[in-house]
Amino acid sequence: MLSILRKKWNICDADELRVLAIRQRCGVSDIVARLCVVRGLGQEDAEAFLRPTVRGLLFDPLLPKDMERAVKRTAKAIENAENVAIYGDYDVDGVTSVSLLLNYFKAIGVERNVSYYIPDRVAEGYGVNEAALMNVGEKASLVIMVDCGTTSVNEIQKANARGIDSVVLDHHSVGNVDDIDGDEGYSCKLPPTIVVNPHRLDQLAVGDCGRKQNGNQRTARAEQLQNPCKVADFAEAPPIRQPANFLRPWLDLCAAGVVFCFLVALQRFLKENGIKKPTELPDLMLFLDLVALGTVCDVMPLRGLNRAFVRRGLELMHKSQLPGVRALIDAAGVRTELSAHHLGFTLGPRLNAAGRIGASSLGVRLLTTADSLEAKEIAENLNALNVERQKMEECALNEAIEIVWRLQLVHNPVLLVGPSAESFPHPESTNQQPFCGDINAFSQKELVAGDAEHRRGAVLNVLLKPSPESTNQQPFCENAPWHPGIVGLLASRLKEKYSRPAFVFTIEMANSGSNEHIARGSCRSVEGIDVGELVRQAVSNGLLLGGGGHKMAAGFSFKLEKQQAFYDFLNEQTADFMQTYVPSINVDAQISIRGLTRELMSQIRMLEPFGVGNHEPKFCIRNVYAKGVRVIGGRDGKTRISCVQCSLCDETGALIDAVCFGELANNAEVREIFETGRRMDVVGTLKINTWRAGERLQFILEDVITCSGRFPTINAIPQLV
Repeated sequence: MLSILRKKWNICDADELRVLAIRQRCGVSDIVARLCVVRGLGQEDAEAFLRPTVRGLLFDPLLPKDMERAVKRTAKAIENAENVAIYGDYDVDGVTSVSLLLNYFKAIGVERNVSYYIPDRVAEGYGVNEAALMNVGEKASLVIMVDCGTTSVNEIQKANARGIDSVVLDHHSVGNVDDIDGDEGYSCKLPPTIVVNPHRLDQLAVGDCGRKQNGNQRTARAEQLQNPCKVADFAEAPPIRQPANFLRPWLDLCAAGVVFCFLVALQRFLKENGIKKPTELPDLMLFLDLVALGTVCDVMPLRGLNRAFVRRGLELMHKSQLPGVRALIDAAGVRTELSAHHLGFTLGPRLNAAGRIGASSLGVRLLTTADSLEAKEIAENLNALNVERQKMEECALNEAIEIVWRLQLVHNPVLLVGPSAESFPHPESTNQQPFCGDINAFSQKELVAGDAEHRRGAVLNVLLKPSPESTNQQPFCENAPWHPGIVGLLASRLKEKYSRPAFVFTIEMANSGSNEHIARGSCRSVEGIDVGELVRQAVSNGLLLGGGGHKMAAGFSFKLEKQQAFYDFLNEQTADFMQTYVPSINVDAQISIRGLTRELMSQIRMLEPFGVGNHEPKFCIRNVYAKGVRVIGGRDGKTRISCVQCSLCDETGALIDAVCFGELANNAEVREIFETGRRMDVVGTLKINTWRAGERLQFILEDVITCSGRFPTINAIPQLV
């Protein structure tokens, strides 16, 4: 039985003996122990999980490949007063990584020799731009690339030819050992420079991270491809080993986490070699507010070392040594204690807004300034940019939803959506050639009736032609190109709405002075489909000009004539998985309304911070109905509903305030259930809502099952209260 949102409720089972063992060992309540067990934690794991410390979980930072080389080269630049340039990505992880390095160099008194460069998202795109790298390298003897560079083999080769030294501090994937197949497999080769990256294939033990165990030969083959001068005969290469307690936390780090580990190693080297006196070196723990921000905004797993980073970083936020962090919090209007949710959905979007709309360096300026007045001004500007971004996103989302609806893209395993093009294929076409015409020439009936295989293989992006007067730099409401800075946000919204991997792109000029257009976009995935790997394979197959990313998110670009083939490839690769895929919600426990207390809330907070790898506890409340329903927004029939507020009431008369947002609030069937007082089972999370200096408990609804279609095994959920 599926819910109103067509989701499956997974009932988390907790072994009672393990619950008891954690209660006794850690001295916690039954609910905390139970929530630890359903997260797969044992007695030893639970202790570190509930009381994580950076010092206790941080591995020896010199263990990663090339870390010692990176430290020595940077220390040499510091000692010799060389000019150093930092080249970083334009997203939050890149901005915080650049800011970490700049703030550290400022703290040790070498800021005069350090500059930075953030590429323009629109003009230069994702990754290392060759022209920019050459320009930066002319003014510096060392370029440190952060949150980029791992796949920039050609660009770094050309930089080397011009005598530009470089260090890469990155965390992006470089390929999969299992995809190396002689000359036919795509290259996993690292650029010819110092590369510190958790996902180096010559660093990972075979079998880790889902790779098949094919012996030392395959591991050595990966090392030979990446470091051809190091392994002459891979059959004789020794196995690669790392300490068991090192690999897992290292793999989970974002670029800001990698940079922090680099700074720990660098500081140790500077002190031990007398390059800097201990009194000249800063307390690195005070840098963790930026590490936390980068970790959460880059959607890294909040377990192990990352969990310690974020917990300590959140403690530092309100009293941060950085005026920019404090100004950002004030501009965002956060008056309560900060959580990981605030980092990801309140502060992060404001930092991202600068890069999305064309002011990439604003974020770094904010996080590195020592001037409180300047920080306040920049934070207010970022806030205004974020409001503008929200307007742009809402308009573009309406257009994207219309495209999906008219062309019935939900019948395909993957969504591929863009705002404009010149043609699209006729649904009855068999030759896969584009049909020139207007989408309005076809009726909805014809589109739905079109053969599924034809729809799957079609170029399904053309609906709304751009206005000739519009430009990529201007806000829009209808029929205008989508700004490149918001395509990732659109992909995320479409993925959530339709439970499909979503690839969203816009059309851009290939380069200045050219009439050629290319598509550039971003994608977001569902659990079980690695879009970063799909993008890398598509690049290898010649379907994309470039791209890369993670399992859940990636960027890409392609020539328009490759659109059909690229979409065919995506659907072919995901068809089997998506045929049986059903989105799910993990339910931690059943509870009554009377059991939703402040004491429970305080117990739940022991498990913070919540995020990927540590979901916020979700509870099921059975057999309730809604009272006092109030719909906020959506009154004009054009804009989406902001939220639906109500009180949940059970058979004993107990009440709790409740609210739902997003797709649940905009679901007409859900609102009808609320307004007619039908009995239902609900799943959601518990929050404290702060309003007008008052606080009250509130249940955040995430899904609904009507009692007539009640989940058959609902009684299997432990009844807590």
